[in-house]
Amino acid sequence: MKKLIFIALVFAFATSAVSAQSGNVSFSAGQQAPNPNLDAKAKDATDRLNAIVNLSQDQYNQVLQANKNFYYQVQNTGGGRKTARQGYGRDEQLKSILTSDQWQQYQTAKQNGQIQ
Repeated sequence: MKKLIFIALVFAFATSAVSAQSGNVSFSAGQQAPNPNLDAKAKDATDRLNAIVNLSQDQYNQVLQANKNFYYQVQNTGGGRKTARQGYGRDEQLKSILTSDQWQQYQTAKQNGQIQ
C-alpha cells in the first residue's frame, strides 16, 4: 500500500513537471507580462512630463521606467491610483530623477492639474 501511494505521488510530480515545460511562457517572481495599454499610459505620462520640465534622454528613460512600474503596480493591486501611490511611491522616485528646478515645475503642474 505504501509503495502504491509513493508511486502515485512520484507520477503526480513527474506529470506536473512535464506539463510545466510544455510551451507555456511563464514569468518568474517580479516579472510581468508586457501590457501594451499600460506601456502606452506610461509613455503618455512621460511625454506630458517631458513637455513641462524638458527631460534629458537619460531622465526620460528613467521616468518612463518609473511610470511603467507605477501603472503595473496599479493593475496588480486592483486598487486605484491612491492605493498604488501609497504602496509604490512614484513621486519619491521622480524626485530622485528630476533636478530641483524640474521638481518644482512638476509640483506646480501637478497642483494646476496639468499632470497626475
